[in-house]
Amino acid sequence: MSESRDRRARLRPKVRERRPRAIPDRLWDELFAQMRCDRDRALPACYVSSGARASELLGVRLEDVDRSAGRLWAITKGAGQQGC
Repeated sequence: MSESRDRRARLRPKVRERRPRAIPDRLWDELFAQMRCDRDRALPACYVSSGARASELLGVRLEDVDRSAGRLWAITKGAGQQGC
């Protein structure tokens, strides 16, 4: 019986890892040009630079923002706390 379990485990198909698609600089420039204030630009910039999930960034509270250092802290799933 243990032999059949080993056999099944070896026959699992490998899942190909897909590389994330890159957004051309031209499109980023267009996106940021359409945003009217720094607050609007901060969310996508932080999202891209930190790698945090959207839900993690949306959970940022006022006390997570350090205005003097120009940083904000997001509670992340794996790293615990991440700044951007």
